[in-house]
Amino acid sequence: MAELLTWARDDDRVREVTAECSIDNTASQIVLARNGFVETGQRLDEEDGNVMCWTATTVR
Repeated sequence: MAELLTWARDDDRVREVTAECSIDNTASQIVLARNGFVETGQRLDEEDGNVMCWTATTVR
């Protein structure tokens, strides 16, 4: 995750990176938060059920 964000922050075309994870997946939530992602909401996915939506800004 950290390497992806480093790449994204070095590319001027990328303004943000988004991610989603199950509301029951605490491990993924911790990884996202530790890497600078902020929870932006939740939604119901047809296949995965309730998911949390996350965003990390790449603009320095």
